Amino acid sequence: MDWMHALGIDLLGNLAKAHVKEIAFAMATAFSVVVSGPINQLVVRFAGRWHFLLRTGLYTVLFVVWYPMLSFASEKFARYVLADQKPPTLLFLSVTAFFAFGLWAESQRLR
Repeated sequence: MDWMHALGIDLLGNLAKAHVKEIAFAMATAFSVVVSGPINQLVVRFAGRWHFLLRTGLYTVLFVVWYPMLSFASEKFARYVLADQKPPTLLFLSVTAFFAFGLWAESQRLR
């Protein structure tokens, strides 16, 4: 694996390995942001004709309970998955995940 050393992938992977907690938190945050659009569309379809106070209560529960719970659970899962990876694999998974989040967000923006 001389090419990995020549490109610095092993060094960058080792640096990323020291920051798994922060990478998992960033992934969970990105996931929550990308998923929030479809969730809000679902809520609008479900509760769009409800009284204003009921909709406000639903959105309050959604933002106070659901999104933090989603972020917490996805961060724990990402940390669990990333912590067991070798440094080059960790780097590949991290870059691929953020690239996928970006593509997903861009596809939602273009709709």
